[in-house]
Amino acid sequence: MVVATSIMPTIGNPSTTCTACASSSDDFVENPNQRDDGLHQTGVTRRQRRLLAIGAGVALVGFAAAAAAAALVVFKNTGAISVNEAGAEAEGGRKQMPIFRHRRIRERHKHKHNHKDREQQQQQQKEEKDEEVLFEEEWSQYHSPLGEDLASTDGSAADAAVRQDAVTPCPEVPPLSELVQEEEVHGDISWMVDFAIIGNPKCGTTFLMHWLSRPDDTAVYNGELCSLSHEKPHEVAGTFYDQVTDSGRIALTNEGHRIKGGLKCPKEISTERGLENWSRFFPETKFIISTRHPVEWFQSFYNYHAVGKWPEPVPHPNDLIGACYDESPYLCIDDCEPEERPGNSKLCTDRANFHHSLSRLGKTPMNTPEELQLLDHDMSIVPQKGKVFLMESSQLIPENPSSEYLAEDISRFLDLKYDLRPLKDREGYGPESHQYKHAGDARHAFIDICDDEFEPVREVLVQQGKEASLWIKNYFLKSEDVVVSSPRRFVKLLDKWSVDPCRKE
Repeated sequence: MVVATSIMPTIGNPSTTCTACASSSDDFVENPNQRDDGLHQTGVTRRQRRLLAIGAGVALVGFAAAAAAAALVVFKNTGAISVNEAGAEAEGGRKQMPIFRHRRIRERHKHKHNHKDREQQQQQQKEEKDEEVLFEEEWSQYHSPLGEDLASTDGSAADAAVRQDAVTPCPEVPPLSELVQEEEVHGDISWMVDFAIIGNPKCGTTFLMHWLSRPDDTAVYNGELCSLSHEKPHEVAGTFYDQVTDSGRIALTNEGHRIKGGLKCPKEISTERGLENWSRFFPETKFIISTRHPVEWFQSFYNYHAVGKWPEPVPHPNDLIGACYDESPYLCIDDCEPEERPGNSKLCTDRANFHHSLSRLGKTPMNTPEELQLLDHDMSIVPQKGKVFLMESSQLIPENPSSEYLAEDISRFLDLKYDLRPLKDREGYGPESHQYKHAGDARHAFIDICDDEFEPVREVLVQQGKEASLWIKNYFLKSEDVVVSSPRRFVKLLDKWSVDPCRKE
């Protein structure tokens, strides 16, 4: 429209006529006021006028013929038939008609044959749609849509100041020497860590760490940083201060957004002091917690320990039923390996009680006998202000339908200003995973959890999965602070926890 507006005054103005065109038209256009006199003045006689008229007619005929030829070429190139083809088809039309007739008959039979299948498919689609509507109606009663702008829920005062006025310089921050003195925290360090991957091991936490890491946009610690479980918050401050600040101010990305800090510690949700220190020093930090079918989790974690301890043996899976450490319900982080079950301080079936550790976040009321019956544990409840993104490790598999919106939902949950990389299929799973590429003879220590000898441990894990699934669906997901991606598909993944994956249907 802008181009047309700028050109139109020049074209539409009658006073701006091309001089060359005017001179050529005056030679042949009859002026009513001059008639013959004007024509004689330009050297054009009546006979010449007739000859010119005849020439113009011949030219028009030639132009029409050329246009017709061009049209035929276009029709032929676009699949239309030419004049010769039309004549040939008309001549052989009687022989070709039965072919078309038989084709139509076959199509009618095919349509009749598939009609019943289409009706069944339409009925199935209708049922799925009705199920989706009912689920979303129920979900909306207690869970706000993830599509809302969650940026406003970011509790970091530093980030809020940056968003409030992007023109003014970023707020200044105290030097690290004022915040931490002699390994003691004396100031506010909550603005240093925006998100933490705090559970659970062998549930894709390492992948999440690398996936969320993007230089110049996020500062994600490469490895496990479990300092809060060890009562060392000053280590977290010392690790992130230089990563999220620039010359005494909050550091910004190239696009002007605040750099977000993040870390990974899969055991933080299960230790005695981890959540207490998160609530004290980083109250607004958002948590990402990944879970997994308990049976699959146990096999993966067992094989991981088998490789790590090789050639020392790991206890038989059936001997790992129960608590990891008899003296405490928490995950042991120091030298507390039991003598009667060596190697059992971190690997046990109780760690598959994902609902027990999740309940410690204080996101559910826990005021009914039904809920308390599912939460039969002695761990402390440490309410957290930060929101929780809960996921199932199957959502990291690109072929799984539940992964369709995972990247978009996590990005929105963390208020990231960039798109996460698309999920890619891993090189292998279980014993064939890339992390065991150089395991060598340690592979002999691997177990196949589906072997009959491991049925006792599977029975315990399936029962735990059933209870965890019920509590997560009926209580945890109802919290406004809990977010999941693709809720209906997520719930279907939880339903599988109550079924032994080794039993063939």
